[in-house]
Amino acid sequence: MEFKNFKSADDTEKRIALTSGHVYLIGREWIKIPEFAWSDCYAAGCHSEDMFTSKMIPEVVANTMGTVAQRKNTIRGILERWIEENDQSKFNKAGNPNTVQLQKEIPFKVTKAETMEVWYKLQEVE
Repeated sequence: MEFKNFKSADDTEKRIALTSGHVYLIGREWIKIPEFAWSDCYAAGCHSEDMFTSKMIPEVVANTMGTVAQRKNTIRGILERWIEENDQSKFNKAGNPNTVQLQKEIPFKVTKAETMEVWYKLQEVE
């Protein structure tokens, strides 16, 4: 298994909780993370130690992470509205959000994986 060191991009602790049950707390210090959790770390706003090869990369990465966060916030806002409105037609028989219905309300291409990631995070108990 391959590992990379990660730390929080903004020095606030990030909680990475995977559906597999693995949970990682990533803060100011570098922490070794297995390959299967890398995409979640990046999505949560963490940097890996191999990202810094030039002075421009941190800015590019920050912009990309900001875009990812905006996308997730947009999806979350719509899902929360659906829940508040108790709009059951927007959910499938399993109780999960219908990506086709979601796509009708979002100006960007949304994937089922992205939708489900936000849906699972929305259901987490704080």
